[in-house]
Amino acid sequence: MSQVRSGPFGPPPDGLVRPPLTKALGIQKMDSSTMDFYSGLVTDLKKSAVAELFNNKGWTCRKCAWDDYELKNEFSDFVIEGNDEILMNGIINKYDESMSKIIEVLESNYIQYSIEVYGDDGALLRFYENS
Repeated sequence: MSQVRSGPFGPPPDGLVRPPLTKALGIQKMDSSTMDFYSGLVTDLKKSAVAELFNNKGWTCRKCAWDDYELKNEFSDFVIEGNDEILMNGIINKYDESMSKIIEVLESNYIQYSIEVYGDDGALLRFYENS
């Protein structure tokens, strides 16, 4: 079961304000309600298998680097990357709908996660985790 802490909390505890992912990843903003999404996943699955789980639930999936994957649907645009820990970062809109579908995919496949959602100003809006 996931835990939700709602905000706004202000900047992360170390004082870091995250830069907008739309600039960092070259992703075009979907609309004015688009938020930055950062997550760390703990699983024995490979990145390709995690990408396939999302592909099976309606996201389009393509390889965007040697071993990184891009996932897209009508409310999200993610990149799955990382080596030791799988990172899934990108943007979301339609907040309630998108978060419930993302968490459903992760929890139904027993993937542990921590998720941070940031607003346009770089302030942390929500933090989710399961263990």
